[in-house]
Amino acid sequence: MSSVSERGDELRRTITPNAILRHQYYASSTFEAFQMNNDWQGWGTWNPADSVPNQQFTEADVLEQQRYLIKRQTI
Repeated sequence: MSSVSERGDELRRTITPNAILRHQYYASSTFEAFQMNNDWQGWGTWNPADSVPNQQFTEADVLEQQRYLIKRQTI
């Protein structure tokens, strides 16, 4: 699981070059994203360590992802 970004795509190609998209979802924060992933996987409640920060995604983050998705479709 990773965010939609050029860096995320590069990491996927490096770590797991044969990876395929199996599921996607939209979340407003990292905690929500991890819980949505756990729900989809059937793993139950996601319990972060106390030191893990919950990043809220901003409107700028959403716009950046949308621009990258358009760019990625044309590559």
